[in-house]
Amino acid sequence: MSDRPAIATIGANYETWFVSQGVVGFVNAGGAAFLVAPMILSQGGTPADAGMVVGLLPFVALLSPIFGGLADRFRIHREMILVGLASLILASITMSFAEQELTYVVGALLFGTGGGLIIVANLSMLAGSGLSEDSVAKRMGLLQMSLPFGQFLALGIIAALLAAGVSFSDLFLMLAAVAAVGFVAAWPLTKAPAERTRMFLDSNPPAVSTQTGSAGGSKMATIVFSAFGLFLLINFLSQFGEQIIESQYPNYLGEVFKIDPEAAAITMAVAVLISAPLYPVSGRWAASSGSKLPFMVAIGVRTATAAGLAVLSLAGGDGLQVPAMLLYGLMIVVYPFFEVNTSLIAAKTSPIGPGAGQGFQGGATNLAGILGAFLAGWLANQAGFDTLAWVATGFGVAAFVIGLFLRIDSPADGESEHPEDAAISVAAVAAMGTATGRGGTPQQLRHDDTTGGHDDPAHE
Repeated sequence: MSDRPAIATIGANYETWFVSQGVVGFVNAGGAAFLVAPMILSQGGTPADAGMVVGLLPFVALLSPIFGGLADRFRIHREMILVGLASLILASITMSFAEQELTYVVGALLFGTGGGLIIVANLSMLAGSGLSEDSVAKRMGLLQMSLPFGQFLALGIIAALLAAGVSFSDLFLMLAAVAAVGFVAAWPLTKAPAERTRMFLDSNPPAVSTQTGSAGGSKMATIVFSAFGLFLLINFLSQFGEQIIESQYPNYLGEVFKIDPEAAAITMAVAVLISAPLYPVSGRWAASSGSKLPFMVAIGVRTATAAGLAVLSLAGGDGLQVPAMLLYGLMIVVYPFFEVNTSLIAAKTSPIGPGAGQGFQGGATNLAGILGAFLAGWLANQAGFDTLAWVATGFGVAAFVIGLFLRIDSPADGESEHPEDAAISVAAVAAMGTATGRGGTPQQLRHDDTTGGHDDPAHE
């Protein structure tokens, strides 16, 4: 018998505390990310105002490496989750009564703080659980899928409430209520997993990196002038272009194609629901063919959908609501093939270790989201919403063309007897390296041989 605390599970691998990840999906990804832009326009704000506030939603997530380091150093994973949920409650209430630009900014920063704390603490708490690679990889997929399912649920409910005439202000109060329920649920559910992680970290303190490297300038040059640097550029360009449309999608679909907010919400909800089960599919595809092929296919499809929207806009959008929604939905559906393989490619090409590589990759993604939202608002304000798809297409084409020159070396010899398993594990776990301050890779996780083959805490 293991001395680790028993964790409540649903089925073999879904641990009940994963619900906090679903709350982030509901409140942030499904709620705030959808509601902020149209609410600002409805109150007389400009597209530039909406773009600025939407761009600030992930701003605090740039501090994720610091959050993760604090969580592991002081063993405060559970406290960070609870503080994060409290921040989401406060953010939702703030946005519900927002009427001035400063209040919008405060609300957006609070949303980013809450989401950043919860996601990093969840990933760190699972990665540091002491379970075997296989168990962590299985649970990681379920943890990550909790977010898009929460997003789907939120978008479906919001679409129905908007159709019923519920105001934006009241919808934000609904988000506050969901975050409050999540806080109450997380209070008992996070105790055992936090204790499990604390026990493992106390007995297996994170190793301090011995890679001192050269001077900062030389190390940066090594990153920039490498396959990893090229990958970061491709990742940034693709995400930047996609965010130009996605950050303003309710307004974009409404202004260009006369699609009302309820239909836009349903479109996103269905696309997210379809995409959620594709995360493990993407991992299996990468294991069989390598990570570059699905990565490039995802970039190509996303660029093609942006180009399709641009061409449709030439007709003025009249009577083209269905093809526009299908194209936008496809852009969202293929996201798992992009996201999973960015982790894989970063782990394989990084000259500074997989953990630090994932930190740079995450930074590039978040920065692209922020700048893409800012540019989208400015473009819509200066040249009209129909220009967004054309600019997004240009960035997508640039990313695809540069991607043709990306060379991904094979994993180092001895990495694993089963490279396809190692690749999927790296995608699921190594992404927590920099974010948790551990620089961890799956190989650092403990293979628990004391449970007789059962890694499910329910058997312990």
